[in-house]
Amino acid sequence: MASRKRVPLLLLALTLLLFGAACTGSEDSGAGGDGGGNADMPEAVEERPAAGGGDEVSDGDDGGAGYGTQGDSATSLPNIGPAVIKTAKLKIEVEDGSFQESVQDAIAVAERHGGFVLESVVGGKDLGTGSVVLRIPAEQFEAALGELKDIAVDGGIESERISGQDVSQEYVDLNSRLRNFEAQEEVLLGLMERAATVSDSIRVQRELTNVQLEIEQLRGRLNFLKDQTQFSTITLGMNEAGVAKPKPAGTIDKAWDQAKEAFGAVVSAVIISTGFIVPIALLALIALIAVKLLRPVIAKAR
Repeated sequence: MASRKRVPLLLLALTLLLFGAACTGSEDSGAGGDGGGNADMPEAVEERPAAGGGDEVSDGDDGGAGYGTQGDSATSLPNIGPAVIKTAKLKIEVEDGSFQESVQDAIAVAERHGGFVLESVVGGKDLGTGSVVLRIPAEQFEAALGELKDIAVDGGIESERISGQDVSQEYVDLNSRLRNFEAQEEVLLGLMERAATVSDSIRVQRELTNVQLEIEQLRGRLNFLKDQTQFSTITLGMNEAGVAKPKPAGTIDKAWDQAKEAFGAVVSAVIISTGFIVPIALLALIALIAVKLLRPVIAKAR
């Protein structure tokens, strides 16, 4: 009976391998062909239900490549629009004596647009310099950035850098791979229930563990992309007008700093080694004195 059960088990395993290879090939050749996955989609890549019985194809609202339902298909396919990670780095100059107030104004801008403060580095009240890192909902990014510029004095925008990374294709590819591995997981769970021997169970369990690890990694990456596309990051640096800005260190300054660090490291090494050598030397000296004192006694005893 065990041999008869093992034959269908091996056939199912072969079917699983062929199924996985076929799914991988089809997903790589046309990522996003069947749309949504099981993970939550970021706001810029949202799922839209099919129009009831209509013949129109839904397109992206913002000009992105659209995937919609057509004809009488009962399957609802997601509309894939651009999923962009937006970041900005802004340096401004604020009025003299208003640094702390300007920091609070920047925090208020983030809260007013549904964001929050991720990090705050303040040089101190007297120094009048520092920076804040803000997370802002992507749809409020431009508005919040404009209000942060208004905090600066006239002509006080020292530098501005805005960048965007389109991760729409990566999101579609990850969803395709996730569906593939979830299908393999379902087949392996069925094989686990039908395993006739311990060795078969161990082999299936090993493959199942690898597949589940891949699933967790894909879901983690999808969650990260969702967070990064839903919330943009703005790093705001502020300096009070009239505060001397730190000068970048030159080659000689860097070399001098490295020399001081090397000297300190050598001194520390000498101190640490002395802490080991002195006790050992004391013990050796005590042992030598004891030998000299005991040598006559030993000679007389002989």
